[in-house]
Amino acid sequence: MALADVGPSFRFCEQILPKVSRTFALNIRFLRGQTHRAVLDAYLICRILDTVEDAPDRDASFKAPLLREFPRFLRALPDSDSLGAWQARALGATMTPSERELLSHTREVLAVFHTLAPGVRDVMVGPITRMAEGMATTVERVAGVGKPVQLADTADLERYCYFVAGTVGELLTGLFLAKVGSSRRREAMVRHQVAFGLGLQLTNILKDIRADRGRAWCYIPADALAKEGLDLETFWSWKEGPKNRRALAPLLRLTADSLRRALDYTLALPPRRLRLRLFCAVPLMLAMETLALLAPGLESSRGPVKITRAQVRAVLLRAPLFCVFSPLLVRWSATRFQAIEAALEKA
Repeated sequence: MALADVGPSFRFCEQILPKVSRTFALNIRFLRGQTHRAVLDAYLICRILDTVEDAPDRDASFKAPLLREFPRFLRALPDSDSLGAWQARALGATMTPSERELLSHTREVLAVFHTLAPGVRDVMVGPITRMAEGMATTVERVAGVGKPVQLADTADLERYCYFVAGTVGELLTGLFLAKVGSSRRREAMVRHQVAFGLGLQLTNILKDIRADRGRAWCYIPADALAKEGLDLETFWSWKEGPKNRRALAPLLRLTADSLRRALDYTLALPPRRLRLRLFCAVPLMLAMETLALLAPGLESSRGPVKITRAQVRAVLLRAPLFCVFSPLLVRWSATRFQAIEAALEKA
C-alpha cells in the first residue's frame, strides 16, 4: 500500500493524536518524514493497547486474549471481518469518546503501519509485542471487575513499567540508532533506553495516584505500604500524611534516578540531530517540572497536581536552546533534581 493510498488514514492519525494525548502532540511535531510517521503510529498502537488494558468494565479473561491477539495484526493487515470482530470485543462502555474513536479506527492506524519500510516495521514489532504480552500478564492479576489491583514490590513495579514504557524506549532507540554515528553515543542510548521510558511513566504514576483509585489500581508496591503499617484504604484516605510520605519516598527516588538516566539518554543524541533531541527533551523537561512540583506535597490529600500553562510554554521556549547547548540543559535539570532531593530529605 503506497503512502498516497493511505493518505486519509494518516490524516486520521494526525487528527486523533491531540484528542488522546495533548502532551505527546507537543513533541511529535519536531519529527519529520518516516520517523514522524513511525513514531506517531507507534504511539497510537500503544494507546490502543493501553485503552484495552485500562477498561474498568472488562475483566482479565476478556482483556488478556485481546491484548495477545493484537500483535498478529502487525505481521499482516487483517481482513475486515477479523479486525471488526476484535474491535467489537475491545470497545467498552466506559471508554471516553476519544478512546472509542481511536479503537473504532484501528484499521486506519494499522494501514499506516503497513506502509512503513520493512526494516522500520521490524524494529517496532518486537517492543509492541512485548508490551502487549506484558499488559496481558498484568491484567490477569485481576480476579474480578472492580477488585483493587496492587503491585507487590519495587521489582514488580519496574517489571510493569518496563512492559508499558520501557518497551517504548526500546522502540524509539531502534528507530533513532541509524541516525547516530558515534558508537559511544549509541552504546549510551542502549544503556539508558529503558530508563527513558520508565522515568516518564513513573512521573505519571505519581501524578495520577488519586485518579488511579477510581479504576481500582494502586501502583505503590504493597511492601512499601506494609512497611509503614498502611493498607490500601488507609493509604487512599490520606489521613496518615507522614506514613504516606515515607511509603512514597522509594518510588519518588526511583523516578528521579530514572529521569537522570533519561537525561543521559537525551544527551547521547548528537546536537546535530536537533529534532530527535527536542522530541526527547520536551517530555523529559515537563516530567522534571512535574516531579519537582509534586515532591514537596506527596503526602497531602490535595487533588491532581499539574504544571501550569506558563511552565509548559517556558519549556517549549527553552528546549531548542538547551538542546543545542547541552550544559544549559544539564544546569536547568540540576535545579529540578535539587528540589526533588530536598523533598526526599524530609521523608
